[in-house]
Amino acid sequence: MTRLTRRSFLALIGVAVAGGAAAAARLLTGGTHEWSGPARTVATLFDDPEAARRLGETWLERRPAENDREVLLRRLSEAEPGLRRALIAGDVASVRTLAARRATHELAAGDLRHLEGWLVAPTEARLAALLAAS
Repeated sequence: MTRLTRRSFLALIGVAVAGGAAAAARLLTGGTHEWSGPARTVATLFDDPEAARRLGETWLERRPAENDREVLLRRLSEAEPGLRRALIAGDVASVRTLAARRATHELAAGDLRHLEGWLVAPTEARLAALLAAS
């Protein structure tokens, strides 16, 4: 096991801060969309929210009944009741934790969908769809 020195720790912190600042700058000035509400929370989860939005559009094309923000929030919260509250409150850390737990469960159950060359859990696709439906 490699020992973490003070110098490498400071370098690691610098990279983390720079990465967070870059993500925040991208969120605030980057994309062509002005995200609001739950979509703004979701946009922070993806490195490229525009690409996620396009994936979400594909999901909604295949499931037009879900092309509504409230329907998507309801579907997302069926298995993780706290997810809706966290999305509405803008609690990114909780959304990340709850969505990851649900997507991991879907993966373990083999509940995956093929979208644009990707295998994604329905939770991931619905989160991306929130960007397209907003």
